[in-house]
Amino acid sequence: MVAKSQANLLIFRETRTELPPLRLLQELSQILEGKLESRESVIDGLIRAGELECGLLDANVPEAEVKTIATLTDDLAALLISPDRARHEEIHRSLKEARSMALPPIVQVSPPEGFLYYALHPSDFADLATKFPAATSVLVIGVRSIGTTLSAIFSAGLKSKGKLCNRTTVRPTGHPYDRCTQFSEEQIQLIVEANRHMAEFVVVDEGPGLSGSSFLSVGEALVAQGVAPDHITMIGTRTPDASTLRAKNGHRRWNRFCHATVDSEFYRKLFQEHFCRGQAWGGGAWRESLLGPEETWPACWPQMERLKVLVAEGNSLLKFDGLGRFGHQVRERADSLFRAGFGPAVEDAGDGLSAYCLIPGKPLNRGDVSTSVLERMAAYCAFRASAFRTSGGERSPLPEMVRHNLKQELNQDWSAAPESLESSNCIISDGRMQPEEWICTPTGELLKVDAGTHGDDHFMPGPVDIAWDLAGTIVEWNLDRDAQTFFVTTFNRLSGDNPEARLPAFVIAYAAFRLAYSEMAQLALQFSSEQPRWQRARQFYLGKLMRELPRGIV
Repeated sequence: MVAKSQANLLIFRETRTELPPLRLLQELSQILEGKLESRESVIDGLIRAGELECGLLDANVPEAEVKTIATLTDDLAALLISPDRARHEEIHRSLKEARSMALPPIVQVSPPEGFLYYALHPSDFADLATKFPAATSVLVIGVRSIGTTLSAIFSAGLKSKGKLCNRTTVRPTGHPYDRCTQFSEEQIQLIVEANRHMAEFVVVDEGPGLSGSSFLSVGEALVAQGVAPDHITMIGTRTPDASTLRAKNGHRRWNRFCHATVDSEFYRKLFQEHFCRGQAWGGGAWRESLLGPEETWPACWPQMERLKVLVAEGNSLLKFDGLGRFGHQVRERADSLFRAGFGPAVEDAGDGLSAYCLIPGKPLNRGDVSTSVLERMAAYCAFRASAFRTSGGERSPLPEMVRHNLKQELNQDWSAAPESLESSNCIISDGRMQPEEWICTPTGELLKVDAGTHGDDHFMPGPVDIAWDLAGTIVEWNLDRDAQTFFVTTFNRLSGDNPEARLPAFVIAYAAFRLAYSEMAQLALQFSSEQPRWQRARQFYLGKLMRELPRGIV
């Protein structure tokens, strides 16, 4: 096993996709057409414009040629801060100009994770910008991907307070713990000119992550162009313990620069104004209300949990499912599950929030396994296999994940063919088949909660065979051979799909993923009450993995 301080495991998936920019532009037009009075549409359009701008720049389209799209991003950011009908005409003019642009056939687009998973609202960056104690001139540098949109919204906030402001974006490259930033000739000219006028320099992104190296690479690239470190401010979404940053000499390098952190004021104020007696259920707090003694609680990685609030009346749960079209897709899946009788009712609560009807009843545990429970879970998997089909990627990331994590954690090689984890019938999986995610109602009905997001977030697996959820059930419920046979046979009968030959590889893949996830979680949560829970979880998945790996490999 690798040393704890060197753990480098695969738990995140590559979420970048290749799309025609013409399609992105058409979708942007549809979002904005006649809907600029709606804040929801403006936010959705702002995110899509930022994605398109970022994709074009990453495709090496010169910044001057992307100016029309960048202007559109800027105008939408300004409209969000200050609704002004006069700006509508400018936005439609930019859209018309964009339709005549010569676009490359394909660009790569990365989902903006903060807007999808972490309840980051653009207004929070705008609010900080309006309070930013800067000189009259500021150059804002966004770290792509999400930094494209964040740079636009921060710049709009500065301009609303009379600051002179330019913005540009960069794509740091290299190892995640050792990023490097290179400016274009045009950017160097912009930086030199701004520095000559004693401008402040602001670097915006979500994070910093485990290493902080993306922020650091931009700051140090600015210093290399003659900018004084005390004129450079890093603005992110969390305040790190600089001593734990995994970039080389991260503590010393980080403390050279100024820093500011964006707080989630938007949602705090929203809950105070409209749900003043609500109870926060995020970060694992739901366990205290729903589960037994604390020593029996499942492990939780609080920073990776969605924002959740139990409303004062106690009959619904507000959960952040993603801004714009991202949250809409999650709610569509959740509504399909409700209509099929597998989950709670759901409504759009605005600003990326979904309101789920709270299900009265008791979360299950492994001791509750029975033939009726297995039948219900088999029926649920059969429904997902039919209802949530999606196109798969060109190549599944699962084989690489298994090989890498087994080598890192067990120093073992896995020789199975990559085809054993691929599928011609990919679905959006549930990804969270743990017993506590099933609620037994007072009438004895079993309903599945938290079922719309995890199979399509930034953790493994992405588009995948239904065998992933079958394997998840087998592992998480620790099914013995008889129970496993009954479960798989029932699924086969209900779906017409016999997964028996595929399951051994998927059980290994699922356990290897969860083993690595547990390892990374306990490293991130050292000295917290969650660390022992993740240590126990790691031992559980390790035991399952050791039993399932074929002889001769371990």
